[in-house]
Amino acid sequence: MGLEDWTDYPTSAALCEARGAHLAVPRTDVEMTCVRQLTETLSNTHIWLGVNDIEVEGEFRGVDGCGLVTIPTSRWQSNEPNGGTTESYVTYSASGWTDSGPGNVKHPLCQLTGCYKPHCL
Repeated sequence: MGLEDWTDYPTSAALCEARGAHLAVPRTDVEMTCVRQLTETLSNTHIWLGVNDIEVEGEFRGVDGCGLVTIPTSRWQSNEPNGGTTESYVTYSASGWTDSGPGNVKHPLCQLTGCYKPHCL
């Protein structure tokens, strides 16, 4: 849900919230496969994920309220994350995850808030 829009991070988050959702937080390999499958038919697609390190640099948290997101090194593009405090928001493209500033434009990928949350207490 949301792949038709090109928006900055705050607008993307608001679009998802207006739909009763949040930006997608792929926590498992199965969920990451789903993200890949949803986006593989779109060329040059860069999407916002609901993962950031705003609170503590290098500690990535999900906007789903489930806390820290364990991100395997294999998900990151080469030399990522590399933005320090200026790039705190995670994006996905076919070449992997990157960190980005909130003003860049990407597609939002929304996840319904009632979906399975394997790491929540």
